[in-house]
Amino acid sequence: MVKELLPNSFRHRPNLTKALSNVSWLVSDRIIRALVAFSVGIWVARYLGPSQYGTLSYCLALTALFAGLAPLGLRDIVVRDLVARPDAAGTTMGTTLALQFLGSVASVVMLLIAAAALRPEGDLTRLLTAVLSGTILLRISDVFKYWFEAEVESKFVVWMETSAVLIIALVRVLLILNGAPLIWFVLATVVEAGLIAVGLTAVYLVRARTRLEATFKRARELLVAGFPLLLSSVAILIYTRIDQVMLGRMIDDTAVGIYSVAVRFSEAWLFLPAAIVASAFPTIIRDRSRNPTTYLIRLHKLYAILIAVGIGVAIPVTFTAPWIITTLFGEPYADASFILLVHIWGGVLATLGLARGRWLIMENLQRYSFYYVGIGALLNILLNLWLIPIHGLTGAVVATVVTQVTTVLMIPALIPATRPSVRHILLAVPVSLNLIRIRG
Repeated sequence: MVKELLPNSFRHRPNLTKALSNVSWLVSDRIIRALVAFSVGIWVARYLGPSQYGTLSYCLALTALFAGLAPLGLRDIVVRDLVARPDAAGTTMGTTLALQFLGSVASVVMLLIAAAALRPEGDLTRLLTAVLSGTILLRISDVFKYWFEAEVESKFVVWMETSAVLIIALVRVLLILNGAPLIWFVLATVVEAGLIAVGLTAVYLVRARTRLEATFKRARELLVAGFPLLLSSVAILIYTRIDQVMLGRMIDDTAVGIYSVAVRFSEAWLFLPAAIVASAFPTIIRDRSRNPTTYLIRLHKLYAILIAVGIGVAIPVTFTAPWIITTLFGEPYADASFILLVHIWGGVLATLGLARGRWLIMENLQRYSFYYVGIGALLNILLNLWLIPIHGLTGAVVATVVTQVTTVLMIPALIPATRPSVRHILLAVPVSLNLIRIRG
C-alpha cells in the first residue's frame, strides 16, 4: 500500500527504492525508539511514583508548550521549498537556522517567566523547567532534519536519534538502579537532546556541504508563509499538553502522573503514521504537479491507511486498558485505565490531522489551519476549566477528545476551502474498514 502512494513515474526506478527505504528506516527507527523509550519509561514511572512522575510530566508538558514556538512553524514550509527549489537550499537552510535560533531564545525566556508565574512557590518545578529549557536551544539542530527529509535520506537522522535514545535509556536504567533523585532524570533528557544535536550537525556538514547564507528577504518570505503554521502548532500543543498543565494547577502532581502514563501509552504508536506521512510527503508534492488526479487518489489512500492503522490499534487497547495499566505501571496508576480507553481513540483523529496539515501546505491553504486549530485550543481550555473541577481526570481526557473531533472534522467542514479534506477523510473510512477486514 505504501508503494501505491508513490507516483507512477517513480516506480521501477531508484526513486522508488529510495522512498521505500526511507519509510523502512523511519518505521524501524521509531519502533526501536518507541520500544526502548516505552520500556524504560514504564520503569521510570514505577520508580518515581505518581507524585514525582507527575512533577516530571508537568515540567515536560510546560516546556513542550513553549518549545513549539521555537521552529516558528517553518518545518513543512522549508521541506516543501527544499524539494521545489533545491538551487536555493543554502539560503533556505541558513535563514531557517538564524530564525530558529531567535525563536528558541524567545521561547526559553517566555518559558521561565511562565514557570515562575504558574508556581511562584514551586522551587523544584522552576528548577526542573529551567534545566529542561536547554532542550529548546539544542533543538535548533532540528533544522538539519528538514534537509534530510527533503532529500528522502532520513536514515542519517535515524542513526543519530536512535543512538542517543539507546545511550540515554541505559543512563536512566543506571539512575534507577542507583536510586538517583528526580533532577538526574531531567538532566538525562537534556543530555539526550545534546547528543542528537551534535550528531545531526556533524552528519549534515558532511553530507550537504552547502554554503549557508541568511538573508532578510528569505526570512520575510519564510515568516510570512510559516506564521499561520506557527499559530497552528502552538494551538495544537495547547490542546495536547495544556490538560497536564491545568491538572497540575487545579488538582496536584499525582493527578498529572496518573494522567500522563495513559497519554504516553496512548501516543506511543503515533510514530508509525508520522513516519508514513513524512516519507510520503515529498513524493506526493511531486505527483501533484505532474498528475493532479493521481495526487488526489494517493492522498485519499493515505487517509485510508492512517484510519486503518489507528482503528487497528485502538480496538484491542479499548478492551485491555485496565490490564495494560495495572500490569505495566502497577496499582498506584490504576485510575489511568479509563483515561487510556478514551484517549486512544483521539489518536486516530490526531493522525488524520497530521496528514491534513500536509495537505493544507500542498494546496497553499495553511492560513486556514489557525482558524480551526485556534478555536480548538480555546475550546480545550474552556472545557478543561469546566470539566476538571467536576470530573477530574475524566473531564480532562473528554475535553481533549471532543476538541480533536471539533478541529479535525467539524470546523474544517464549515470552511469551504478546507471542506474537501473532510470529504477525503469520510470517503476513506469504508476503504480503511475494508483494509482491516483484509488484514484480519
